[in-house]
Amino acid sequence: MDVQMPVMDGCEATRILRTGREYVLEEDGPMEKKGLADGGGRKGRLSDIPVIAMTASAIQGDREKCHEAGMDDYLAKPVEKAKLEEMLVKWASRRRD
Repeated sequence: MDVQMPVMDGCEATRILRTGREYVLEEDGPMEKKGLADGGGRKGRLSDIPVIAMTASAIQGDREKCHEAGMDDYLAKPVEKAKLEEMLVKWASRRRD
């Protein structure tokens, strides 16, 4: 998950995955929050997805901010191929607790 995405940052996107809330971006206004209409079946699947933060900003406190948002791990850019592969292997077969 790119931490510094435009419109909605990666931390907010991760919070949506973890809580099951749905956000709708209106054309000329802020995002509107709504609950999932399907009773939580979709929420369970989304909340189990491992999320790895990727950011070019590697300042102190970023890792903690990402963890508090519900991200599982953290990679600073530029990402080295070996570290990315290690991270993907690490999380590919795990489920969130």
